[in-house]
Amino acid sequence: MAQLTEKTFDLGLAILSTSGLKIEEQLQVQAWWNLVNDMDDELFQKAIVTLCKEKKQWWPTDNLPAMIRERIKGITAEQNKLKRKLEDDQKQLEWKRDAADPSKNLKMPAFYANQIPQLRGENAKSK
Repeated sequence: MAQLTEKTFDLGLAILSTSGLKIEEQLQVQAWWNLVNDMDDELFQKAIVTLCKEKKQWWPTDNLPAMIRERIKGITAEQNKLKRKLEDDQKQLEWKRDAADPSKNLKMPAFYANQIPQLRGENAKSK
């Protein structure tokens, strides 16, 4: 997890600005930085891009840092879901690969094999 850099933060602001968000005061930018600087660099970028792709209009009352955090939670949840599915698929493949056909490796005790007419001759040969 890479800490959010000022360069990535500035790039995020540029993307937000080009998508219609009005950034008017330096104090506003500093406040946002203080609220988001603990975020992951890559997740911050993904959250900004997805927000800008989906948001049609920005309002002065939008709580941008909260929106970014919410978006990051969604991205992280999706990544974790995909990771768990991949792990489950891998375990299933390993299980299928390691599972042996029980009929090939199973030898019946002679007592039981002699009770089944079809196996009498086969069991006698294996003794």
